[in-house]
Amino acid sequence: MNDTVLKVIEVSMDFLEFLISSLPEAIFNHIEQIIKILLRHIQNKKETIAQKANDILLLSIEILTSNVLLPHLVGILEEISHENT
Repeated sequence: MNDTVLKVIEVSMDFLEFLISSLPEAIFNHIEQIIKILLRHIQNKKETIAQKANDILLLSIEILTSNVLLPHLVGILEEISHENT
């Protein structure tokens, strides 16, 4: 990944962090897609991107509560496990 792409990813994740902390209801319709993206970025080889994605996922769990996110996480992890088999 070049520096421009990394900067775009960082800015996008900063914006996502802002939405989660300021307007969590704005992301309810897209939470499953957001979690998938964060999980992908957690696996990123660039440590700064992976750490930021992990921090945002933890913030999401803290703000939206595990009751909201857990069903999505379980479904996504099942989907990922089927893709890897």
